[in-house]
Amino acid sequence: MIFRTILLIIATLAASSAYAFTITKVTLHTANGDTPLKVELATTSQQLQQGLMYRSEIGPFDGMLFDFGKTKSVSMWMKNTEISLDMIFITEKGKVAGIAENTEPHSLEEIAAPIKVRYVLELAAGKAKEYGIQVEDKVTIQP
Repeated sequence: MIFRTILLIIATLAASSAYAFTITKVTLHTANGDTPLKVELATTSQQLQQGLMYRSEIGPFDGMLFDFGKTKSVSMWMKNTEISLDMIFITEKGKVAGIAENTEPHSLEEIAAPIKVRYVLELAAGKAKEYGIQVEDKVTIQP
């Protein structure tokens, strides 16, 4: 019985570690000034698929940066995402290429980047407006 419980705990930890996100820093450079943010970083296929699904809240300076590893056509959706988000589409050179504000929770509608991008920054709904993020603004991503 104890051995079975230990195996179950190990299996659970192994499964959850595939979705563990590291923290990185990004800085938004807008007309309102520079805004440093602490965000989770999604890089693996499992992390990119899960994103912020099943979360009931997001902190005021938190978000998630999706790094697709190369410039490509990107579309997102809100399946199993319980909170509304702002999505910032960012080129490999750190320029904002597009913004999708106040996305609809649980929607299966695709939200596509207007051009090929490398990154998508997801923030709590309303933060893009609050921070004054505009297309062509710069985003610095900590390597």
